[in-house]
Amino acid sequence: MSHPAPARYAVPASLLWFGLFGAPLLWSVQELVGYATTAHRCYPASVPLSGTSPGGAWVLALAVTILALLVSLAAGGTALHAWRRSAHERAAGDEEASLLEVGEGRTRFMAFGGLLLSGLFLIAVIFSGIGLLFVSRCG
Repeated sequence: MSHPAPARYAVPASLLWFGLFGAPLLWSVQELVGYATTAHRCYPASVPLSGTSPGGAWVLALAVTILALLVSLAAGGTALHAWRRSAHERAAGDEEASLLEVGEGRTRFMAFGGLLLSGLFLIAVIFSGIGLLFVSRCG
């Protein structure tokens, strides 16, 4: 009896999971770090500070944004690599229904999901980074 997904070792599972969840994870880290550091710097007590620059907090938020951008690109590249390496899964059966019946195509499905999520969260990282550059600090 053969395994329902015979091509499951074409791409390591760790690469599939990184391609799928790398960009969303770093986007959430970007949001949490950026909001926490800049909000605390501009509003440390019951009265907000006015006219001050968040200084180190802004630099930290920018560094995390750049890191999130790089990881999102790496996750997208990993997902693209996995999608290309699993191209033979699609050729195994001509009909999509046969792939669903026996469980083949999981690797390709996860790789394609990683492509979609990485692209979506790359856009989210870019839009969050634009906010850092154009919104006034502690204004």
